[in-house]
Amino acid sequence: MFGFMMFFPAAMALLWWLIKAIWAIRQPENWRRHKIIGAAWLIGLAACFAINAYYVYAAEQDMRQVVADIERYRAQHGKYPDQLADTGTQVKQDMQHARYGKIKDTNQVYLVYKVPYIIFDYYRYDFQTKQWEQTD
Repeated sequence: MFGFMMFFPAAMALLWWLIKAIWAIRQPENWRRHKIIGAAWLIGLAACFAINAYYVYAAEQDMRQVVADIERYRAQHGKYPDQLADTGTQVKQDMQHARYGKIKDTNQVYLVYKVPYIIFDYYRYDFQTKQWEQTD
């Protein structure tokens, strides 16, 4: 679920903890200090994962609302809106990576937004299948 950038600090912390655990076993008087530092690392990593999970959840909720607004507009007017502002959706500052538009040749609409945990990936909503697809 999370991008590779989230696992790098976890791998470094695990490597550090293993090296320090071997060192602490040889010097039991430092074991208490080692446990406290290890717990601080775990709390920090857990906070990073929790914040990222919240951002993913919030982005998904915002985009579900955008899709619901687009579908509501289509049900009322019999066509998809020309632009996202026509639906009355308030575009939040963190939704600036969302893109909506029409493909001129096929007259199909598209909605994409940036995947919060992978740098160059996007989610695309397929209005025919009513499914989100991750694009590379």
